[in-house]
Amino acid sequence: MHTCMAHCEKPDGSHPPKKRVSNLKLTSAQRVLLTATAHFQPVAEYRFHDTRRWRIDVAYPDYRVAVEIDGGIWTRGRHTRGVGITADCEKTCALAMLGWRLLRVTPQQVMQGQAVLWITRALSLFPVMKTKHEN
Repeated sequence: MHTCMAHCEKPDGSHPPKKRVSNLKLTSAQRVLLTATAHFQPVAEYRFHDTRRWRIDVAYPDYRVAVEIDGGIWTRGRHTRGVGITADCEKTCALAMLGWRLLRVTPQQVMQGQAVLWITRALSLFPVMKTKHEN
């Protein structure tokens, strides 16, 4: 389980050397997912784009599955306002164009166990994707 690494996927699907991220603060929902799905080798705060600074809350790079945990949905947080939704749409489209599958969940769904079931099911449906650096 990688919890303190940032990765940036290259356009050819390969991955550069891992870089330490200073001051990485994980949410409790991220920690739950990293622990509950450790056998799938999740990575927190995964950088998937070579030119943008976007990160995936919890990524499963070998499966190209991304999990975004949308907090603040009941308090008019970032994910419920026009600018935030627009930015999320751009990031979601970029993920799709790079061949990623995105699961959006709330912290409550993580804590209640529903998100872990969805993620485990999704990962069992998708084969491991071979990347260039594995050849």
